[in-house]
Amino acid sequence: MLLSLLCLSLAASPILGPWPSAFPAKALCSNCGLCKSSVGVSSVADACAFLGDGMSRLEKLEPAVHGRGREYEQGDLAEAHFGVHESIKLAAGVGIEGAQWTGVATGVALELLESGAVDAAVVASSSGEAFGGPEPLLCRSGEEILRGRRVKPSLCPSLAVLDEVAADPAITRLLFTGVGCAVQALRAMNGGDPEKALGLEKGGLLVLGTHCVDNSPSPEAARRFVASIPGVGEERAADVTAYEFMADFRVHARVKVEGGGEETVKQAYMTLPPSVGIPSIAPSCFSCFDYTNGLADLVVGYMGAPFEGGKDEMQRAPLMVTVRNERGRGMLDAAVRGGKVRILQEGGRGGAALPSSGSRAAITMKTVAADSMVKSLLDPGFVAGDRGAPAWLGNILAAIIARGLPKGLEFARFSIDYHYLRNRLYVEKEMRGRTGGGERHVPEFAKAIMHRYEEDMAGLRGRGVGGGEKE
Repeated sequence: MLLSLLCLSLAASPILGPWPSAFPAKALCSNCGLCKSSVGVSSVADACAFLGDGMSRLEKLEPAVHGRGREYEQGDLAEAHFGVHESIKLAAGVGIEGAQWTGVATGVALELLESGAVDAAVVASSSGEAFGGPEPLLCRSGEEILRGRRVKPSLCPSLAVLDEVAADPAITRLLFTGVGCAVQALRAMNGGDPEKALGLEKGGLLVLGTHCVDNSPSPEAARRFVASIPGVGEERAADVTAYEFMADFRVHARVKVEGGGEETVKQAYMTLPPSVGIPSIAPSCFSCFDYTNGLADLVVGYMGAPFEGGKDEMQRAPLMVTVRNERGRGMLDAAVRGGKVRILQEGGRGGAALPSSGSRAAITMKTVAADSMVKSLLDPGFVAGDRGAPAWLGNILAAIIARGLPKGLEFARFSIDYHYLRNRLYVEKEMRGRTGGGERHVPEFAKAIMHRYEEDMAGLRGRGVGGGEKE
């Protein structure tokens, strides 16, 4: 590992070998694309979200990016959960057909490019079919921006286009859209001055982030997962245009039908075979503590938005938009003025004015304990079953469970808490041989969030070692 990092620092040649074995982070590599660019590869030792200080590095970068770090305490964890921000709002895209949701992210990107606020934008495109390999695309037209719509269910090397940016003197202002691990690597490259490395003007980098959790390691893994959903199967997997894990404890998948339309298949989580879970999630995602994309200027996601149920939730549901700084506020305001996004509700700091109900206290640890990855970490003999619950039973159980789930912003807190607790167990095992082990990798804000669960986690570790039921 040390030799490979030294070589990278001496010769700025992109890595072209097989992924992930040829890359410094090995199995934990998120395929962000930094190592695949000449302009970025020399920064990997100090920028990769899964090397050295890892995810904890973002806390050191936040003051430079946002003007201050996160402010939180045990009685107020709003910024521990959602990052540095001015406000959290609910919004919807306007007139963006074919988007994964209503098109807020696409609308912002379109407005910034078409208005001349940026010279180009980087988006995650798709190589044709729904489950074709995600590909980074440097966009100079609205038509190219629209190629970034809809599901990209596996890891995308978004930073691989940095050489193309640096080589074009006409690009002095750039919009980068991406997930947390790629955004962190971008912000940290060149000693924290990516604009200079890319030939941008000072202040010329704008970052539009999305919430991100549990991507598949490859398009093949994503397709296998979708094929395991009852009502989709192998025969319809190629026709899936979008899918999400929704707040009603079901997976929603939009599937093309004859005649050009779509139908939505909804199946309870427990109808999926437990054995499909772990292979469907990249190891880097099991090691991530940046669900909310803390270094982006503006972030779009759905996890804290209200969920009312009914038909076509993914196309009608409001989206949660986090404004982190003045740049992010300007990006959103531009899209609103341009008629591409509309604000549905102002939430203020921590989204305090947004819908939120219930309590995550009871469900969080139950969800952690039931997770297949957690079971496999705590019980070496655990074997996940290859059959899920019958659809009729699973959907009855989902309806019962959903009634007790937290809603709105409290559901977002539940989702963050659960994923961080699960991932803490993962990095304790997978990073224990590194300097500082998993402890060095985990940000302080994540530790603050997990503080309330310390006793429960100690009990879970104690029960899990050397025992456990087989599924």
